Amino acid sequence: MRSTRSVDVRGALMAGLMLLVGGALAVQLFIGPGNGAALLREGRARAETGELDRACTLLAAAANARPRSRVIHYELAKMQEAAGRDADAMRTLETLFALYEDHADGRYLAARLTAQSDDAQRALELLGRALEAGMSDPGRIRREVALDPLRGEPAFVELLLTHLSPGAVAEGSR
Repeated sequence: MRSTRSVDVRGALMAGLMLLVGGALAVQLFIGPGNGAALLREGRARAETGELDRACTLLAAAANARPRSRVIHYELAKMQEAAGRDADAMRTLETLFALYEDHADGRYLAARLTAQSDDAQRALELLGRALEAGMSDPGRIRREVALDPLRGEPAFVELLLTHLSPGAVAEGSR
C-alpha cells in the first residue's frame, strides 16, 4: 500500500519536472515513454473538462510517442483548433497528410480552417478531397458555420450537387 507521502512526492516531482523540461516531455516521462494510447486517453479526458491547453500538451506528447498514428494527429489538430491555435492545427494536419494523404476528416478540418483564412480556392479544393475520400459525416457541411465564406462560391454548390442529396444542396447553399 502506498503512503500519502509517496504520492505527494511523486506529484511534486512531476511539477518540478514539468518546469524543468517542458510540459509534453515531462508528461511523457511521467506516464511512460512510448505510451501514446495512455496520453491520448488523458488528453481526451482533459478536453472533456475544458482544459484545452493541457489536452494539447498531452496530445502533442502522444504524437511524439506515436509519430505515425493518424488518430492521435487528427485528435491533436482538432484540439488545437478548439484551443484557438489554428496555425498549430494546420501544421499538425500537414504532418497528418504527409503520413496519410487522403485522411478525409483531416481534409475537412483543413477546409474549415482555410475557409476562415479567406483562401476560398484552397478551402474548396480541401473540401472536395474530403468528400471524395469519404468524410465521416458529409451532412455536417450544410450546418458548418466555418464554411459560410464558401457558400456564395459556385464551386461550393457544385460540390454539394456532386456529393450530397438535393435537400442538402438547398440547405447548404442558403
